[in-house]
Amino acid sequence: MSYIVEGATWMQQLVGNLLVNHRVGSSVIGFAPTDCNAILRHVVSNLQMEMTQSHATSWYWYWSGYL
Repeated sequence: MSYIVEGATWMQQLVGNLLVNHRVGSSVIGFAPTDCNAILRHVVSNLQMEMTQSHATSWYWYWSGYL
């Protein structure tokens, strides 16, 4: 039962965040270049210890531009 409650709570937060994002996205704030490689490096760095401990492997390639 707690699994169902956790899932419902997570979905409620997700929907709430999507609504907030929609409100923010509808203002006159423009887009900015994003360095996807920097984000990827940060994510891989954060997961490195868990990946080593679980003997997980991953593959990725670096993007040559900005999104």
